Amino acid sequence: TIRLGVERDGVLCASLSVSIRPIPGSRWTFLTAPRGPILDFKDHLALACLLDGVREIAKGARAIFLRVDPECPDEDQGARQGLGEAGFVHLKKNWSSISDPRVGMGLRLTASESELLQGMRASHRQNIRGFARSGITLRDAREHRDVVDFHRLWMTVGVRRGFPVRNVDYYARVWTFFIQHGRGRLLLAEKDH
Repeated sequence: TIRLGVERDGVLCASLSVSIRPIPGSRWTFLTAPRGPILDFKDHLALACLLDGVREIAKGARAIFLRVDPECPDEDQGARQGLGEAGFVHLKKNWSSISDPRVGMGLRLTASESELLQGMRASHRQNIRGFARSGITLRDAREHRDVVDFHRLWMTVGVRRGFPVRNVDYYARVWTFFIQHGRGRLLLAEKDH
């Protein structure tokens, strides 16, 4: 990851964190900037300076495009207009097969259970409250085989709903580096076990 910043009069006015990702089956790469750039999108000069830095990175990395994902609401016309004027094209779909989802969501985990449930659709609340009556139980993943089973099910959902799913090695690394060290949980739902 390479971090870029633009200062004006000694004050940071724009920043961007860029990762280099290979394009499968080619000698080329692309750049991705999750949650960035961070700036006032009306500040065309700051954005232009950031993009000059990105162009230098792109040359050395053999990158053919930059994908950005600013932390702003999808309907933010100021961000969309500023990026459009800089040459960016808005994706019409929520994902592509070689990149991350276009729309990311966050959930404040400090809220109470009732507050979390209240923020969900009624059908989701109903599913959560009714799963035990349906003979469904939740359990923590206990071994690597559980990760493989999760991936198989997730692939089925991805094919059915038309979204890409990372390969099983990605989930195995999540298991090894996070879940086994107590820094995350993988919950599995089972019916009539």
